[in-house]
Amino acid sequence: MITLDRSSGLGMQMVVLLAVVLTMALFAQTAQAAVFRVQQGSGATVPDGQSWDTAYPTIQAAVDATTAGDEVWVAKGTYTGVGAEVVNLKAAVTLYGGFAGTEAARDQRNRTSNITVIDGEKTRRCIAVTPPAVVDGFQLRNGAGYQGGGMNWGTAIHCLFDANQAAEGGGLFGGSATDCIFSGNVAEVDGGEMCGGKAVNCVFSANTASNPGWKGDLRGDGGGLYHGYAVNCFFFGNLAAINGGGMCDGQADNCIFADNSANWGGGASMVIALNCTFNGNRLVDHPHCECQPPESQNPVCTCEPVPLPGHYGALYSGKAANCIIWDNGADAVSSDCLVTYSCLSEVMEGVGNFASDPLFVEAAAHDFRLQSTSPCIDTGTAQWAPDGWAPVTDILGALRPQGVGYDMGAYEMSVVTVPDVSGLPRAAALEPITAAQLYVRNETEEYDPTVPDDHIIRQTPLANTEVPPHSPVDLVISKGPEPIPVPEVTGQLRDAAAASITGAALTVGTVTQEYSATVPVGTVISQTPAAGTPALPATAVNLVVSRGVRPSVVPDVVGQAQAQAESAITGAGLTVAGMTRIFNSTVAAGNVVSQSPAAGSELPAGTGISIVVSLGGMPVVEGEVEPMDADTAREKLDAALATADTNNDGRLSFAEAVAVLPGLTQSVFDTLDGDGDGQLSSDELGVKADSGCAGCRGTKTKLFGDVFPVLFSLFGLAAVAGVKRW
Repeated sequence: MITLDRSSGLGMQMVVLLAVVLTMALFAQTAQAAVFRVQQGSGATVPDGQSWDTAYPTIQAAVDATTAGDEVWVAKGTYTGVGAEVVNLKAAVTLYGGFAGTEAARDQRNRTSNITVIDGEKTRRCIAVTPPAVVDGFQLRNGAGYQGGGMNWGTAIHCLFDANQAAEGGGLFGGSATDCIFSGNVAEVDGGEMCGGKAVNCVFSANTASNPGWKGDLRGDGGGLYHGYAVNCFFFGNLAAINGGGMCDGQADNCIFADNSANWGGGASMVIALNCTFNGNRLVDHPHCECQPPESQNPVCTCEPVPLPGHYGALYSGKAANCIIWDNGADAVSSDCLVTYSCLSEVMEGVGNFASDPLFVEAAAHDFRLQSTSPCIDTGTAQWAPDGWAPVTDILGALRPQGVGYDMGAYEMSVVTVPDVSGLPRAAALEPITAAQLYVRNETEEYDPTVPDDHIIRQTPLANTEVPPHSPVDLVISKGPEPIPVPEVTGQLRDAAAASITGAALTVGTVTQEYSATVPVGTVISQTPAAGTPALPATAVNLVVSRGVRPSVVPDVVGQAQAQAESAITGAGLTVAGMTRIFNSTVAAGNVVSQSPAAGSELPAGTGISIVVSLGGMPVVEGEVEPMDADTAREKLDAALATADTNNDGRLSFAEAVAVLPGLTQSVFDTLDGDGDGQLSSDELGVKADSGCAGCRGTKTKLFGDVFPVLFSLFGLAAVAGVKRW
């Protein structure tokens, strides 16, 4: 039961199929293949498939137009049909999927981007094949049929068989599969995924050979593959009601059986296993009718089903050489199995067998490669008499042996040296890792002040470590220095703010000043970046510092009318502190002659401004024709110094001088004011220290006596004219 029976119906069909394939291959060398195109929703008026513009809208329409050796190119989309199958494929016709609908050459297609689905809608088979024929690049879903819900016969390449159902071969019946994935398919009898044929580089996952339990026989074999030959295949999580959770009846080279389950042989049953790995396979009980009517009658059992206990978690009734059979529960291998040169959980008779942890790289992640210290390295055999030679390559295509002897299990241990990528930019690190036949598994990020952003901080495994090919490398990538929250410094005095900034490993940037009516002088009004903003070390924080209340600028009111001048002063936030009226022949009466402080001065708001307003030209005193000159004015002011100095500061202001000498003009006053300080000192009036009391001039007494009547008359005139009108 463990070899392909060439006398059986299925075996003879395979022989015939092989002969037809060879015949058609010779035919294909002499005939020029035609290409017919299919595009879902094609609106061609007269479709002929000769271009994408004239593509057929259905796959079957294109197939009907083909002859042996032709090709059908199918654009992406989901295709359904009517009848017993969606597509009935002719012999020696190749069906290609994965086109965008623009390609001029077959190798331009992209199966990953242009998903092409044939959907049986749970009511019909996806593809029925007249051998030989090839189906390449399709997803076959929801098919239903007696033999092969997804496809029967033919060759499947790069195909996904998903959720198909049949009595035998839920996914594929009687053909061959290369680089295919079988997932979630169900067979009520045998071969949940595939029944018969050869599978190369395929994955069988979560498929079921169910046997509902109401039939009188014990069928329900091969959750993944039944009665076939598997090379470099993965069997994960498949279920068989009776025999071989992963595979039943056939031969398996370089295959992995993990987490499968069955009533007999959780991993495989009645299989020749060469360089295979069995791990985590388990047993299930199966309800069974004890009455066992003849299979030909196949009636519904009338007796009550009883549970049938499971046996042999890894392998039942087969042969194994160079295998690893580890962690498959107690009683993992039936005693009638011939096992040699294998690593087991329990000691078992057989040449080269031993019980020891195989040291998988990471079994929990289904990484069953061997660590460098594994006892399974170099302990296998090159020849397994009488059944043949061990596989010349491993499951990944690596040549055997890599060391002094063959390794056990699906992987031949070889090592590569991990390159040193620390300090490299992330993108640059990927190239040496890939070149070393490794791959990046995990990438995490960390802050690091010494490693630039997006550069490698460290790696696992370390550089120059020897690891198996296709091992993972984990990288820690720098995010650069950790950002620092900018401290809150608004409201602080400038020096305190600077200390807070430098204390946070930042720097003080540009400091500008602004007036503020609410923030005291020297205090920070605002900052950039704002408080709490993440910033790199040494980032500059710019400050705006208060200059206090904006000062008022003294307006220039000289020459303006009094009312206009006062309005300008109060409008500038200042006040009129005093006003003096004088005669001035150069400034019109009522206009400002002078101001104090001077225009343009910056003063606190509310500061008082004094102005001098012109009375116009001085009236001419009777008997006088011209204003007095500077010498006359000096002489008269000198004589009146004691009386005119009303504030007793020893000097005369212009107002004090005019009060006693109304005929005095500003220009004459300025002439006498030698130092330009706006005050007439005793020296500027000619008073000598030795002349006696101020105002008393020995040699000038007569002059003073002569002047006094004039002054008196002037005072009287001024009074009449209303000189002091404040």
